[in-house]
Amino acid sequence: MDAKTWLSRAKYTDQLIRNRLHQLETLRAMAAMASHAPGPAGPVTHSLNTDALPNAVIRIQEAEEELNKSIDELVSVREEIESMILRLPDVAQRVILEKKYLCFMAWIDIADDMGYSVRWAQMQHQQALAQIQAILEESEESSV
Repeated sequence: MDAKTWLSRAKYTDQLIRNRLHQLETLRAMAAMASHAPGPAGPVTHSLNTDALPNAVIRIQEAEEELNKSIDELVSVREEIESMILRLPDVAQRVILEKKYLCFMAWIDIADDMGYSVRWAQMQHQQALAQIQAILEESEESSV
């Protein structure tokens, strides 16, 4: 895996968590509608689905478990990325990588925050990626 992809894992995990949160909100809304559905006004001409609410609760619990697993994964991935970034000797490069891969900031915002041009920030980023790539390759070689 290349350095940029390796560092981007937190962003994608964060996006998955946001998707799961949205799905969980949808399930909760559907369960609320099922639990507050008015009864029939006249004689009952069909049977109500009495399993709808318990099934919704089960789906919500499963979605919450998946969400918790994803959050645990995100915490783990962020710790790995932070640990890797801290191995770089240049403080400015560490700041750039943290802003890009842990804070998910855009280049213009990174440059503005640091008081430099976007081009300078991107050049520092490229140099930092080369160092991260070397560390990753060294780690792969030592694990083989």
